[in-house]
Amino acid sequence: MAKISKPPVPAKLYKHFAVVTVVLTAMIALFADGENREAIASHVEQREEQARIERASQEITGPPRLIRSEATLQGSFDGGGEFDSGFGQPMDNVGVSANFSNAPRSTHLARRALPNMTPEEVAALSQEEYERLLRLYADAGVIEDVDRSVEISEIEAASARRMGHAGSDS
Repeated sequence: MAKISKPPVPAKLYKHFAVVTVVLTAMIALFADGENREAIASHVEQREEQARIERASQEITGPPRLIRSEATLQGSFDGGGEFDSGFGQPMDNVGVSANFSNAPRSTHLARRALPNMTPEEVAALSQEEYERLLRLYADAGVIEDVDRSVEISEIEAASARRMGHAGSDS
């Protein structure tokens, strides 16, 4: 007949191990729950203290208010009132202080500046007067009598050839 062998670990030992495991788990849960309650209690106390401080601050300073700034009040680094009121405005006429809207317009756009004459004086000349003065200054050697538009066209053509184009776009 076959012999029944005993298991190496008896069943009673498994029961004891299970009971000890359940008891240890319960004890750890109780201690962890106690620590968690203490942490929550301290956090609640901190919140209450912060709320008390905020209430005391509100009583001293009052509730926060929105204040509308005045449109006429403009800041400045100096107290002298030397603030540029055009700050932030469109910059169409930057650096132009004079009004050139009434200035006479040039009838010929390719007019060069002549010595001892302002651009307004040159623009006011008739075409014959301008050409006569131009010849006088060129004969006197004060200005060069060179057609700049031809030079500019030649320079543009050379540049276009360097870039690989056949000619200029104009």
